[in-house]
Amino acid sequence: MTNTSLLPFPVPLPAQIYLVVGQHALSEKMLQLIAALSLKQRLTVLDCGNRSNMYAVAKLIRPFTDDPVNVMNHIRLSRAFT
Repeated sequence: MTNTSLLPFPVPLPAQIYLVVGQHALSEKMLQLIAALSLKQRLTVLDCGNRSNMYAVAKLIRPFTDDPVNVMNHIRLSRAFT
């Protein structure tokens, strides 16, 4: 199953480094981006504001996969201050 409604661009994206910067109000959109990308590829998230909520990501991916644990294993989370 593929989620085409979360992103305005095709996934998987080319293997590059992407920087997404936003204020607290954008944190939901960033979690949606993380969820959509993790459905197709591995990614590393460097959370400098301690705002990532992986429970929310898990809820977002659940309707699009039969194996949410495997998809969550695509995400490597690193918090900048811990």
